[in-house]
Amino acid sequence: MELTPLSPYQHAFIGHYGNSRADYFFSSRGDWRDAGYRTRLDDLVRNTAGDTPKDLDSYSLYVYEKTATLNAGFDGDALRGVHDADLISFTRWTRGKVDIFYLIEDGDVVYDVLEDVAINPPWEFD
Repeated sequence: MELTPLSPYQHAFIGHYGNSRADYFFSSRGDWRDAGYRTRLDDLVRNTAGDTPKDLDSYSLYVYEKTATLNAGFDGDALRGVHDADLISFTRWTRGKVDIFYLIEDGDVVYDVLEDVAINPPWEFD
C-alpha cells in the first residue's frame, strides 16, 4: 500500500483559517474495519504530510481509491462532488495539529481515526 499523488495534487488557497493547502493522493482501498489497515493508512498519511502542516494555518490531505480514472494518468478533473464515492480518507491539520481524520466509504464517514471509533450511523462527508 502506498500513496501516489494525483495530478495536480496540490491546491493552495486562503481559507477560513488563513493560509491553506489541500493535497490529493490515490491508493488501494482496504477494509476500514481492519485495525492493521487503519494503522498502515494512518502511518502513510502522517509520513506523507511530514512537516508540511506546520507551515500552514490549515492543511488537508485527501486519499482516493485508485480507479480507471483516478490513477497516474489523472488529468486534473474536479474531484469533490464527482468522485466522492471513491474517497478513502480525509485528514486535516489546523495550525500544525491534526484535528480530523476520517475514513470514508461510498461518500459516508464510517470511522473516526482520532477517536478510534466507528461512526454509527455513518454520515455524508461534505
